[in-house]
Amino acid sequence: MSNTFKHADPQTEATENWWVASYPHPGPGPKRWCFAFVDNGVGILKSLDIKGFFQQLKRVLGLIPNYETLQLLMEGKIGSRLGLSYRGKGLPGIYKELQRGRIHNLVIVANDTRANFATHEYVTLTQSFSGTFLYWELSLPPQS
Repeated sequence: MSNTFKHADPQTEATENWWVASYPHPGPGPKRWCFAFVDNGVGILKSLDIKGFFQQLKRVLGLIPNYETLQLLMEGKIGSRLGLSYRGKGLPGIYKELQRGRIHNLVIVANDTRANFATHEYVTLTQSFSGTFLYWELSLPPQS
């Protein structure tokens, strides 16, 4: 993630590109370790380069809600805008781990969208967030 800012918008200078925090889940129930990641860039949805004239037109006209675009990105149906085969694997990889049950409670806030991929709840925000926020949890093995 060290080049997230330059990858999204090479014209922008930043002093802190991203921050990550981790901590044990503070409540009752299964023991989990929580991760929060903030990228101070332009946001996933703003940095996407959607291929295909009709896909671009639908997006510009607002016929494809941003949460659907984010879902396609997570499913790996939208690749890297650079067209490099080794790029664009991170978010689909995280999504696969959610589907496998290895991570829990995956939430992404990007631009005007908040998506909880664990509960399939999608919200269009009234205030856009210029950046990307990811949150997820890992289950800890039972203590013996």
